[in-house]
Amino acid sequence: MNSFEAYNSIKKRQRGAQGEVGGGGEEAAIKKEIKKEPQDDADRNVSAGVREDYDEENKKKAQQTGLRAGKLLELFEVQLVVVISIFLDLFTSTSSILLTYNIKSESGSSDTEDYKLAILRVLESLSSFVLIFFLLEVGTLMVVFKDKFFMHGGYLLDVAVVGLCSVNEIYSGGKEIRLLGFLRLWRLVRLVNSMLNVARSEHNDTKAILKLAQQKNKELQVEAVLLQDSLQRSIEARKSVELMLKGYKDEVETLSEGEQTNETKHAADGCKVI
Repeated sequence: MNSFEAYNSIKKRQRGAQGEVGGGGEEAAIKKEIKKEPQDDADRNVSAGVREDYDEENKKKAQQTGLRAGKLLELFEVQLVVVISIFLDLFTSTSSILLTYNIKSESGSSDTEDYKLAILRVLESLSSFVLIFFLLEVGTLMVVFKDKFFMHGGYLLDVAVVGLCSVNEIYSGGKEIRLLGFLRLWRLVRLVNSMLNVARSEHNDTKAILKLAQQKNKELQVEAVLLQDSLQRSIEARKSVELMLKGYKDEVETLSEGEQTNETKHAADGCKVI
């Protein structure tokens, strides 16, 4: 019995020790998890900041792309193509209306009617192509300029005219409504205005260049006057130096002549003494 009780006490002690060790391990694990939580929060904050920076970069890139697309659509060449398309649409619509009335009013030969119908089909095809181009142009302007598009009266007029013409085309209406394209000739006014602005800008640039050239010319004239004065002073200084040298030369010659005269006189006196 004593040995059995001793065995049980030993087992209990071992279990207690294991429990303490196990409890300490769980506490350590909990502490590790608690320590990890701030790190996870910091990682989440860092990742959120990275996402914000990435979103801002994407927004900036989108804005830059929109500005480039807007500048491309506002180019003189693009606007010229749009104005030509408007005139082409008006021409095809007017011609189609007149030709349709002509076919209905006249009952000529079948060959003449076939010829006119062929021309009418070509005009209608051109008109449909131009209308598709207008839809693409207005849709592109709407996507690029977004809110600014709806604040522009001319663009809103374009939307109304192109929308009415598209609905009329879908329901196979007459071509008379296409004559509303005359309202879109404000593009021609803007095109002429842009041409005048370009001419004014070039004129102002030319004036600025001419003004700079005049200033440079004045500066060169002042430098030329200064150089001329400096040259005149140097000439006068050279003349004065030459005069001084000439005076020195005359003095030297005078002195040399006086010495020669003295030597001759001494030589004559010597001869007399002898």
